Amino acid sequence: MADASGTADLITAYVGIATAAGTAIWAVSKYLADRRDAREKAGEDAERSRRQQHDEEVRARQDRAAALIRAVGEATDPSTRRWTISALSLYPEEALTLLLMSLGEASAEDSASIALAVLSMGPAALPETVRTHRIARQVCATAAPPDASEPGPAREHVDVAQATHVLEGTRGIIVNLLLQLDEEGRAAVDLAGVDLSGANLARARLSRIRLRKTRLDGADLAHARLTGAVLRGAGLEGTVLTRAALPGADLTGAAGRVQAIRADLSDAILDQARLGGAALDAARLAGATLRQTDLTGASLPGAVLTHATLDRATLSRVTAHHLAAGGMQVAGSDLSHADLAHARLSGSRFERSRLVRVAGADLRADRAVLVDTSLAGASLPRATLVSATITRCNLGGADLSRSDLSGAALTRCDLSGTVLSSATLAGSVLDGCHVARCDLTGATLTGATFRGCAFERELGLTGVDLTGVTFEACTFAEGLVIRAGESWTSAVLDDAAREAFGRISATAVGGGS
Repeated sequence: MADASGTADLITAYVGIATAAGTAIWAVSKYLADRRDAREKAGEDAERSRRQQHDEEVRARQDRAAALIRAVGEATDPSTRRWTISALSLYPEEALTLLLMSLGEASAEDSASIALAVLSMGPAALPETVRTHRIARQVCATAAPPDASEPGPAREHVDVAQATHVLEGTRGIIVNLLLQLDEEGRAAVDLAGVDLSGANLARARLSRIRLRKTRLDGADLAHARLTGAVLRGAGLEGTVLTRAALPGADLTGAAGRVQAIRADLSDAILDQARLGGAALDAARLAGATLRQTDLTGASLPGAVLTHATLDRATLSRVTAHHLAAGGMQVAGSDLSHADLAHARLSGSRFERSRLVRVAGADLRADRAVLVDTSLAGASLPRATLVSATITRCNLGGADLSRSDLSGAALTRCDLSGTVLSSATLAGSVLDGCHVARCDLTGATLTGATFRGCAFERELGLTGVDLTGVTFEACTFAEGLVIRAGESWTSAVLDDAAREAFGRISATAVGGGS
Protein backbone atom coordinates (compact mmCIF):
# COMPACT_ATOMS: atom_id res chain seq x y z
CA MET A 1 0.00 0.00 0.00
CA ALA A 2 2.83 2.34 0.78
CA ASP A 3 4.42 1.72 -2.64
CA ALA A 4 1.12 2.45 -4.45
CA SER A 5 0.61 5.64 -2.49
CA GLY A 6 4.16 6.79 -3.34
CA THR A 7 3.65 6.15 -7.03
CA ALA A 8 0.40 8.13 -7.06
CA ASP A 9 2.09 11.06 -5.38
CA LEU A 10 4.87 10.93 -7.93
CA ILE A 11 2.43 10.95 -10.80
CA THR A 12 0.55 13.84 -9.24
CA ALA A 13 3.78 15.77 -8.94
CA TYR A 14 4.71 15.10 -12.59
CA VAL A 15 1.27 16.27 -13.77
CA GLY A 16 1.62 19.45 -11.76
CA ILE A 17 5.03 20.14 -13.18
CA ALA A 18 3.80 19.53 -16.78
CA THR A 19 0.80 21.78 -16.23
CA ALA A 20 2.99 24.55 -14.90
CA ALA A 21 5.40 24.18 -17.84
CA GLY A 22 2.58 24.29 -20.37
CA THR A 23 1.17 27.38 -18.73
CA ALA A 24 4.58 29.04 -18.83
CA ILE A 25 5.10 28.15 -22.53
CA TRP A 26 1.64 29.52 -23.39
CA ALA A 27 2.39 32.73 -21.55
CA VAL A 28 5.73 33.17 -23.36
CA SER A 29 4.16 32.44 -26.76
CA LYS A 30 1.39 34.93 -26.11
CA TYR A 31 3.91 37.53 -25.01
CA LEU A 32 5.97 37.03 -28.18
CA ALA A 33 2.87 37.13 -30.39
CA ASP A 34 1.75 40.36 -28.74
CA ARG A 35 5.22 41.84 -29.31
CA ARG A 36 5.14 40.82 -32.97
CA ASP A 37 1.66 42.24 -33.49
CA ALA A 38 2.75 45.45 -31.83
CA ARG A 39 5.80 45.73 -34.09
CA GLU A 40 3.73 45.05 -37.20
CA LYS A 41 1.18 47.66 -36.19
CA ALA A 42 3.94 50.16 -35.47
CA GLY A 43 5.46 49.43 -38.89
CA GLU A 44 2.10 49.87 -40.63
CA ASP A 45 1.50 53.12 -38.78
CA ALA A 46 4.97 54.35 -39.77
CA GLU A 47 4.44 53.38 -43.43
CA ARG A 48 1.02 55.04 -43.42
CA SER A 49 2.54 58.16 -41.93
CA ARG A 50 5.39 58.09 -44.50
CA ARG A 51 2.97 57.72 -47.40
CA GLN A 52 0.82 60.49 -46.02
CA GLN A 53 3.86 62.74 -45.65
CA HIS A 54 4.99 61.84 -49.21
CA ASP A 55 1.55 62.58 -50.60
CA GLU A 56 1.52 65.90 -48.81
CA GLU A 57 4.96 66.72 -50.23
CA VAL A 58 3.83 65.73 -53.74
CA ARG A 59 0.74 67.91 -53.42
CA ALA A 60 2.88 70.74 -52.14
CA ARG A 61 5.31 70.35 -55.08
CA GLN A 62 2.39 70.18 -57.50
CA ASP A 63 0.92 73.32 -55.98
CA ARG A 64 4.26 75.13 -56.25
CA ALA A 65 4.77 73.89 -59.83
CA ALA A 66 1.22 74.94 -60.73
CA ALA A 67 1.88 78.37 -59.21
CA LEU A 68 5.05 78.71 -61.29
CA ILE A 69 3.22 77.58 -64.42
CA ARG A 70 0.54 80.23 -63.78
CA ALA A 71 3.30 82.75 -63.22
CA VAL A 72 4.83 81.88 -66.60
CA GLY A 73 1.52 82.44 -68.30
CA GLU A 74 0.86 85.71 -66.45
CA ALA A 75 4.37 87.13 -66.80
CA THR A 76 4.57 90.06 -69.18
CA ASP A 77 8.24 90.79 -68.69
CA PRO A 78 10.41 88.38 -70.81
CA SER A 79 13.17 88.32 -68.22
CA THR A 80 10.75 87.38 -65.43
CA ARG A 81 9.19 84.69 -67.59
CA ARG A 82 12.57 83.11 -68.37
CA TRP A 83 13.58 83.12 -64.70
CA THR A 84 10.27 81.45 -63.84
CA ILE A 85 10.83 78.83 -66.54
CA SER A 86 14.24 78.09 -65.05
CA ALA A 87 12.65 77.64 -61.63
CA LEU A 88 10.41 74.91 -63.07
CA SER A 89 13.51 72.70 -63.38
CA LEU A 90 13.23 72.19 -59.63
CA TYR A 91 10.06 70.19 -60.27
CA PRO A 92 11.01 67.72 -63.05
CA GLU A 93 8.26 65.19 -62.45
CA GLU A 94 5.55 67.83 -62.41
CA ALA A 95 6.84 70.19 -65.12
CA LEU A 96 9.01 68.22 -67.60
CA THR A 97 6.28 67.29 -70.08
CA LEU A 98 4.81 70.80 -69.93
CA LEU A 99 8.23 72.36 -70.54
CA LEU A 100 8.88 70.15 -73.56
CA MET A 101 5.47 70.70 -75.13
CA SER A 102 5.72 74.46 -74.56
CA LEU A 103 8.59 74.50 -77.07
CA GLY A 104 5.90 74.48 -79.76
CA GLU A 105 4.93 78.09 -79.14
CA ALA A 106 7.97 79.45 -77.31
CA SER A 107 10.08 82.29 -78.66
CA ALA A 108 13.77 81.73 -79.36
CA GLU A 109 14.67 83.25 -75.97
CA ASP A 110 12.09 81.19 -74.12
CA SER A 111 13.18 78.03 -75.97
CA ALA A 112 16.72 78.56 -74.74
CA SER A 113 15.44 78.93 -71.16
CA ILE A 114 13.32 75.80 -71.49
CA ALA A 115 16.28 73.84 -72.85
CA LEU A 116 18.45 74.99 -69.96
CA ALA A 117 15.74 74.06 -67.45
CA VAL A 118 15.41 70.56 -68.91
CA LEU A 119 19.16 70.04 -69.11
CA SER A 120 19.51 70.98 -65.46
CA MET A 121 17.27 68.01 -64.63
CA GLY A 122 20.03 65.71 -65.85
CA PRO A 123 19.91 62.40 -67.77
CA ALA A 124 16.71 61.38 -65.96
CA ALA A 125 14.89 63.75 -68.33
CA LEU A 126 16.13 61.88 -71.43
CA PRO A 127 13.40 59.18 -71.76
CA GLU A 128 10.55 61.71 -71.60
CA THR A 129 12.40 64.06 -73.98
CA VAL A 130 12.87 61.22 -76.49
CA ARG A 131 9.19 60.25 -76.18
CA THR A 132 8.04 63.82 -76.81
CA HIS A 133 10.45 64.11 -79.74
CA ARG A 134 9.08 60.94 -81.37
CA ILE A 135 5.52 62.19 -81.02
CA ALA A 136 6.46 65.50 -82.67
CA ARG A 137 8.24 63.70 -85.50
CA GLN A 138 5.25 61.46 -86.06
CA VAL A 139 2.96 64.49 -86.28
CA CYS A 140 5.28 66.11 -88.82
CA ALA A 141 5.52 62.91 -90.87
CA THR A 142 1.82 62.07 -91.03
CA ALA A 143 0.06 65.46 -91.17
CA ALA A 144 -1.23 66.47 -94.60
CA PRO A 145 -0.04 69.79 -96.03
CA PRO A 146 -2.51 72.68 -95.70
CA ASP A 147 -5.01 73.19 -98.51
CA ALA A 148 -4.74 76.84 -99.51
CA SER A 149 -8.02 76.63 -101.45
CA GLU A 150 -10.04 76.01 -98.30
CA PRO A 151 -11.00 79.09 -96.26
CA GLY A 152 -10.70 79.25 -92.52
CA PRO A 153 -7.85 78.79 -90.09
CA ALA A 154 -5.27 76.19 -91.07
CA ARG A 155 -5.52 74.29 -87.80
CA GLU A 156 -3.57 71.29 -89.09
CA HIS A 157 -0.87 73.58 -90.44
CA VAL A 158 -0.56 75.24 -87.03
CA ASP A 159 -0.21 71.84 -85.37
CA VAL A 160 2.55 70.88 -87.78
CA ALA A 161 4.36 74.16 -87.15
CA GLN A 162 4.18 73.61 -83.40
CA ALA A 163 5.33 70.00 -83.78
CA THR A 164 8.24 71.19 -85.89
CA HIS A 165 9.32 73.59 -83.16
CA VAL A 166 9.08 70.82 -80.56
CA LEU A 167 11.06 68.52 -82.86
CA GLU A 168 13.84 71.04 -83.35
CA GLY A 169 13.93 72.07 -79.70
CA THR A 170 14.09 68.54 -78.32
CA ARG A 171 16.79 67.54 -80.80
CA GLY A 172 19.40 69.73 -79.15
CA ILE A 173 18.23 68.74 -75.68
CA ILE A 174 18.58 65.03 -76.53
CA VAL A 175 22.14 65.51 -77.79
CA ASN A 176 23.20 67.41 -74.69
CA LEU A 177 21.50 64.97 -72.29
CA LEU A 178 23.15 62.09 -74.16
CA LEU A 179 26.57 63.63 -73.69
CA GLN A 180 25.93 63.92 -69.94
CA LEU A 181 25.94 60.12 -69.74
CA ASP A 182 29.01 57.91 -69.64
CA GLU A 183 29.59 55.41 -72.45
CA GLU A 184 27.79 52.59 -70.64
CA GLY A 185 24.80 54.84 -70.01
CA ARG A 186 24.65 55.85 -73.67
CA ALA A 187 24.68 52.21 -74.75
CA ALA A 188 21.48 51.68 -72.73
CA VAL A 189 19.67 54.53 -74.51
CA ASP A 190 17.33 53.68 -77.38
CA LEU A 191 17.20 56.54 -79.88
CA ALA A 192 15.23 54.65 -82.52
CA GLY A 193 13.31 57.00 -84.79
CA VAL A 194 14.89 60.15 -83.38
CA ASP A 195 15.81 63.01 -85.75
CA LEU A 196 19.40 64.03 -85.03
CA SER A 197 19.97 65.84 -88.32
CA GLY A 198 22.89 68.22 -88.09
CA ALA A 199 23.78 67.13 -84.56
CA ASN A 200 27.36 67.61 -83.42
CA LEU A 201 28.56 64.32 -81.96
CA ALA A 202 32.17 64.58 -83.07
CA ARG A 203 34.51 62.42 -80.95
CA ALA A 204 31.58 61.15 -78.90
CA ARG A 205 31.87 57.67 -77.40
CA LEU A 206 28.74 55.89 -78.55
CA SER A 207 29.67 52.21 -78.55
CA ARG A 208 26.65 49.87 -78.81
CA ILE A 209 24.24 52.79 -79.01
CA ARG A 210 20.90 52.04 -80.67
CA LEU A 211 20.17 54.38 -83.58
CA ARG A 212 17.68 52.28 -85.53
CA LYS A 213 15.96 54.41 -88.19
CA THR A 214 17.52 57.46 -86.63
CA ARG A 215 17.92 60.40 -88.97
CA LEU A 216 21.54 61.52 -88.94
CA ASP A 217 21.55 63.60 -92.13
CA GLY A 218 24.30 66.20 -91.95
CA ALA A 219 25.33 65.11 -88.46
CA ASP A 220 29.00 65.36 -87.48
CA LEU A 221 30.30 62.09 -86.07
CA ALA A 222 33.94 62.57 -87.05
CA HIS A 223 36.31 60.57 -84.83
CA ALA A 224 33.30 59.19 -82.92
CA ARG A 225 33.47 55.72 -81.41
CA LEU A 226 30.51 53.61 -82.55
CA THR A 227 31.80 50.10 -81.94
CA GLY A 228 28.93 47.64 -82.30
CA ALA A 229 26.41 50.45 -82.77
CA VAL A 230 23.04 49.68 -84.35
CA LEU A 231 22.27 52.03 -87.25
CA ARG A 232 19.76 49.84 -89.11
CA GLY A 233 17.77 51.97 -91.52
CA ALA A 234 19.52 55.14 -90.38
CA GLY A 235 19.50 58.21 -92.64
CA LEU A 236 23.09 59.15 -93.47
CA GLU A 237 22.77 61.79 -96.18
CA GLY A 238 25.81 64.01 -95.78
CA THR A 239 26.68 62.47 -92.42
CA VAL A 240 30.34 62.96 -91.51
CA LEU A 241 31.98 59.80 -90.20
CA THR A 242 35.56 60.75 -91.03
CA ARG A 243 37.95 58.59 -89.02
CA ALA A 244 35.02 57.27 -86.98
CA ALA A 245 35.35 53.80 -85.43
CA LEU A 246 32.45 51.51 -86.33
CA PRO A 247 33.88 47.96 -86.10
CA GLY A 248 31.05 45.45 -85.90
CA ALA A 249 28.40 48.13 -86.41
CA ASP A 250 25.09 47.16 -88.03
CA LEU A 251 24.19 49.51 -90.91
CA THR A 252 21.62 47.24 -92.55
CA GLY A 253 19.35 49.33 -94.75
CA ALA A 254 21.13 52.59 -93.93
CA ALA A 255 20.94 55.17 -96.73
CA GLY A 256 22.75 58.32 -97.82
CA ARG A 257 25.92 59.73 -99.31
CA VAL A 258 27.89 59.39 -96.13
CA GLN A 259 31.40 60.82 -95.76
CA ALA A 260 33.33 58.04 -94.07
CA ILE A 261 36.89 58.84 -95.13
CA ARG A 262 39.37 56.66 -93.21
CA ALA A 263 36.53 55.29 -91.11
CA ASP A 264 36.88 51.84 -89.54
CA LEU A 265 34.01 49.61 -90.63
CA SER A 266 35.78 46.31 -90.03
CA ASP A 267 33.33 43.41 -89.67
CA ALA A 268 30.44 45.84 -90.10
CA ILE A 269 27.13 44.76 -91.63
CA LEU A 270 26.11 46.90 -94.61
CA ASP A 271 23.45 44.58 -96.05
CA GLN A 272 20.86 46.37 -98.23
CA ALA A 273 22.48 49.70 -97.44
CA ARG A 274 21.98 52.38 -100.12
CA LEU A 275 25.20 54.35 -100.08
CA GLY A 276 25.55 55.45 -103.69
CA GLY A 277 28.06 58.27 -104.05
CA ALA A 278 29.46 57.73 -100.55
CA ALA A 279 33.02 58.85 -99.78
CA LEU A 280 34.84 55.86 -98.31
CA ASP A 281 38.38 56.82 -99.22
CA ALA A 282 40.92 54.69 -97.32
CA ALA A 283 38.09 53.27 -95.19
CA ARG A 284 38.56 49.87 -93.55
CA LEU A 285 35.88 47.34 -94.43
CA ALA A 286 37.89 44.20 -93.71
CA GLY A 287 35.53 41.30 -93.03
CA ALA A 288 32.46 43.46 -93.69
CA THR A 289 29.35 42.01 -95.32
CA LEU A 290 27.74 43.84 -98.22
CA ARG A 291 24.69 41.86 -99.30
CA GLN A 292 22.50 43.68 -101.84
CA THR A 293 24.42 46.83 -100.96
CA ASP A 294 24.30 49.75 -103.40
CA LEU A 295 27.57 51.67 -103.65
CA THR A 296 27.06 53.00 -107.17
CA GLY A 297 29.56 55.75 -107.92
CA ALA A 298 31.10 55.57 -104.46
CA SER A 299 34.66 56.69 -103.81
CA LEU A 300 36.85 53.90 -102.40
CA PRO A 301 40.48 54.69 -103.32
CA GLY A 302 42.83 52.98 -100.92
CA ALA A 303 39.96 51.28 -99.09
CA VAL A 304 40.52 47.91 -97.39
CA LEU A 305 38.05 45.09 -98.14
CA THR A 306 40.20 42.10 -97.25
CA HIS A 307 38.00 39.04 -96.68
CA ALA A 308 34.87 41.16 -97.16
CA THR A 309 31.75 39.50 -98.58
CA LEU A 310 29.93 41.09 -101.52
CA ASP A 311 26.71 39.29 -102.43
CA ARG A 312 24.52 40.81 -105.17
CA ALA A 313 26.12 44.15 -104.38
CA THR A 314 26.25 47.05 -106.84
CA LEU A 315 29.57 48.85 -107.15
CA SER A 316 29.32 50.08 -110.72
CA ARG A 317 31.41 53.13 -111.56
CA VAL A 318 33.13 53.13 -108.17
CA THR A 319 36.54 54.73 -107.89
CA ALA A 320 38.60 52.11 -106.10
CA HIS A 321 42.15 52.43 -107.31
CA HIS A 322 44.74 51.02 -104.91
CA LEU A 323 41.97 48.97 -103.28
CA ALA A 324 43.27 46.31 -100.88
CA ALA A 325 40.87 43.37 -101.12
CA GLY A 326 42.79 40.15 -100.76
CA GLY A 327 40.54 37.18 -100.04
CA MET A 328 37.39 39.14 -100.89
CA GLN A 329 34.36 36.97 -101.78
CA VAL A 330 32.18 38.41 -104.55
CA ALA A 331 29.01 36.73 -105.86
CA GLY A 332 26.34 38.05 -108.22
CA SER A 333 27.71 41.58 -107.93
CA ASP A 334 28.12 44.39 -110.48
CA LEU A 335 31.43 46.23 -110.65
CA SER A 336 31.03 47.43 -114.22
CA HIS A 337 33.06 50.51 -115.21
CA ALA A 338 34.83 50.47 -111.82
CA ASP A 339 38.30 51.97 -111.47
CA LEU A 340 40.43 49.18 -110.01
CA ALA A 341 43.85 50.42 -111.09
CA HIS A 342 46.61 49.10 -108.84
CA ALA A 343 44.02 47.16 -106.81
CA ARG A 344 45.29 44.16 -104.84
CA LEU A 345 42.86 41.25 -105.16
CA SER A 346 45.10 38.27 -104.50
CA GLY A 347 43.15 35.19 -103.47
CA SER A 348 39.78 36.84 -104.11
CA ARG A 349 36.85 34.97 -105.65
CA PHE A 350 34.42 36.42 -108.21
CA GLU A 351 31.39 34.35 -109.12
CA ARG A 352 28.49 35.27 -111.45
CA SER A 353 29.61 38.87 -111.36
CA ARG A 354 30.06 41.71 -113.84
CA LEU A 355 33.36 43.51 -114.28
CA VAL A 356 32.45 44.88 -117.69
CA ARG A 357 34.81 47.62 -118.87
CA VAL A 358 36.58 47.91 -115.55
CA ALA A 359 39.80 49.90 -115.58
CA GLY A 360 42.39 47.81 -113.79
CA ALA A 361 45.84 48.77 -114.99
CA ASP A 362 48.55 47.14 -112.84
CA LEU A 363 45.92 45.20 -110.91
CA ARG A 364 47.20 42.27 -108.86
CA ALA A 365 44.99 39.20 -108.59
CA ASP A 366 47.36 36.29 -107.96
CA ARG A 367 45.56 33.03 -107.24
CA ALA A 368 42.21 34.76 -107.83
CA VAL A 369 39.23 32.63 -108.83
CA LEU A 370 36.77 33.94 -111.43
CA VAL A 371 33.74 31.83 -112.31
CA ASP A 372 30.92 32.77 -114.72
CA THR A 373 32.09 36.37 -114.59
CA SER A 374 32.14 38.91 -117.41
CA LEU A 375 35.23 41.05 -118.02
CA ALA A 376 34.09 42.08 -121.49
CA GLY A 377 35.92 45.19 -122.62
CA ALA A 378 37.93 45.35 -119.41
CA SER A 379 41.16 47.35 -119.52
CA LEU A 380 43.74 45.36 -117.55
CA PRO A 381 47.16 46.21 -118.98
CA ARG A 382 50.09 44.97 -116.89
CA ALA A 383 47.70 43.07 -114.61
CA THR A 384 49.07 40.19 -112.55
CA LEU A 385 46.95 37.04 -112.62
CA VAL A 386 49.58 34.47 -111.74
CA SER A 387 48.05 31.05 -110.99
CA ALA A 388 44.54 32.49 -111.39
CA THR A 389 41.64 30.13 -112.09
CA ILE A 390 39.31 31.60 -114.70
CA THR A 391 36.29 29.48 -115.59
CA ARG A 392 33.48 30.20 -118.08
CA CYS A 393 34.35 33.89 -118.12
CA ASN A 394 33.79 36.41 -120.89
CA LEU A 395 37.06 38.16 -121.74
CA GLY A 396 35.81 39.41 -125.09
CA GLY A 397 37.54 42.64 -126.09
CA ALA A 398 39.49 42.77 -122.84
CA ASP A 399 42.94 44.35 -122.87
CA LEU A 400 45.42 42.15 -121.04
CA SER A 401 48.49 43.41 -122.84
CA ARG A 402 51.77 42.96 -120.93
CA SER A 403 49.86 41.11 -118.21
CA ASP A 404 51.23 38.11 -116.34
CA LEU A 405 49.05 34.99 -116.45
CA SER A 406 51.80 32.52 -115.67
CA GLY A 407 50.37 29.23 -114.48
CA ALA A 408 46.80 30.46 -114.95
CA ALA A 409 44.00 28.05 -115.87
CA LEU A 410 41.45 29.40 -118.35
CA THR A 411 38.57 26.98 -118.87
CA ARG A 412 35.79 27.49 -121.45
CA CYS A 413 36.41 31.23 -121.58
CA ASP A 414 35.50 33.58 -124.44
CA LEU A 415 38.64 35.25 -125.78
CA SER A 416 37.03 36.94 -128.77
CA GLY A 417 39.03 40.04 -129.60
CA THR A 418 41.07 39.71 -126.41
CA VAL A 419 44.39 41.54 -126.48
CA LEU A 420 47.21 39.51 -124.94
CA SER A 421 50.09 41.17 -126.74
CA SER A 422 53.38 40.96 -124.86
CA ALA A 423 51.55 39.07 -122.09
CA THR A 424 53.14 36.18 -120.19
CA LEU A 425 51.24 32.88 -120.25
CA ALA A 426 54.13 30.61 -119.34
CA GLY A 427 52.81 27.30 -118.02
CA SER A 428 49.21 28.40 -118.43
CA VAL A 429 46.45 26.06 -119.62
CA LEU A 430 43.65 27.20 -121.91
CA ASP A 431 41.01 24.47 -121.97
CA GLY A 432 37.91 24.64 -124.18
CA CYS A 433 38.26 28.37 -124.80
CA HIS A 434 36.77 30.23 -127.77
CA VAL A 435 39.62 32.13 -129.43
CA ALA A 436 38.69 34.56 -132.21
CA ARG A 437 40.72 37.58 -133.36
CA CYS A 438 42.89 37.07 -130.32
CA ASP A 439 46.11 39.08 -130.38
CA LEU A 440 49.04 37.24 -128.78
CA THR A 441 51.71 39.26 -130.57
CA GLY A 442 54.98 39.14 -128.65
CA ALA A 443 53.48 37.04 -125.87
CA THR A 444 55.49 34.53 -123.82
CA LEU A 445 53.90 31.08 -124.08
CA THR A 446 56.67 28.89 -122.71
CA GLY A 447 55.12 25.60 -121.62
CA ALA A 448 51.56 26.81 -122.35
CA THR A 449 48.86 24.33 -123.37
CA PHE A 450 45.87 24.95 -125.66
CA ARG A 451 43.48 22.04 -125.14
CA GLY A 452 40.13 21.69 -126.88
CA CYS A 453 40.10 25.36 -127.89
CA ALA A 454 38.15 26.65 -130.89
CA PHE A 455 40.17 29.05 -133.05
CA GLU A 456 38.28 31.30 -135.48
CA ARG A 457 38.94 34.17 -137.87
CA GLU A 458 42.43 35.30 -136.87
CA LEU A 459 45.14 34.29 -134.41
CA GLY A 460 48.00 36.73 -133.97
CA LEU A 461 51.19 34.96 -132.91
CA THR A 462 53.69 37.26 -134.53
CA GLY A 463 56.95 37.36 -132.63
CA VAL A 464 55.90 34.48 -130.37
CA ASP A 465 58.24 31.58 -129.68
CA LEU A 466 56.00 28.53 -129.96
CA THR A 467 58.71 26.06 -129.05
CA GLY A 468 57.24 23.49 -126.68
CA VAL A 469 53.74 25.04 -126.80
CA THR A 470 51.09 22.31 -126.95
CA PHE A 471 47.98 22.35 -129.16
CA GLU A 472 45.79 19.31 -128.59
CA ALA A 473 42.19 18.44 -129.51
CA CYS A 474 41.67 21.99 -130.81
CA THR A 475 39.46 22.97 -133.75
CA PHE A 476 40.53 25.45 -136.42
CA ALA A 477 37.82 27.13 -138.50
CA GLU A 478 38.02 27.27 -142.27
CA GLY A 479 39.56 30.55 -143.35
CA LEU A 480 41.38 31.01 -140.06
CA VAL A 481 44.33 33.33 -140.50
CA ILE A 482 47.27 32.45 -138.31
CA ARG A 483 50.08 34.95 -138.13
CA ALA A 484 53.12 33.21 -136.70
CA GLY A 485 56.82 32.87 -137.16
CA GLU A 486 58.81 29.77 -138.08
CA SER A 487 58.87 28.59 -134.47
CA TRP A 488 55.51 26.91 -134.96
CA THR A 489 57.36 23.95 -136.36
CA SER A 490 58.83 23.37 -132.88
CA ALA A 491 55.43 23.39 -131.19
CA VAL A 492 53.78 20.22 -129.91
CA LEU A 493 50.96 19.75 -132.45
CA ASP A 494 48.39 17.07 -133.04
CA ASP A 495 47.25 16.34 -136.58
CA ALA A 496 44.54 19.02 -136.70
CA ALA A 497 46.89 21.68 -135.39
CA ARG A 498 49.69 20.64 -137.74
CA GLU A 499 47.32 20.86 -140.68
CA ALA A 500 46.07 24.32 -139.64
CA PHE A 501 49.55 25.72 -139.11
CA GLY A 502 50.67 24.04 -142.31
CA ARG A 503 48.24 26.22 -144.27
CA ILE A 504 50.12 29.36 -143.25
CA SER A 505 51.18 31.23 -146.38
CA ALA A 506 54.77 32.13 -146.95
CA THR A 507 53.92 35.75 -146.20
CA ALA A 508 52.25 34.85 -142.95
CA VAL A 509 55.10 32.60 -141.96
CA GLY A 510 57.45 35.49 -142.40
CA GLY A 511 55.32 37.56 -140.08
CA GLY A 512 53.81 39.82 -142.78
CA SER A 513 50.29 41.21 -142.84
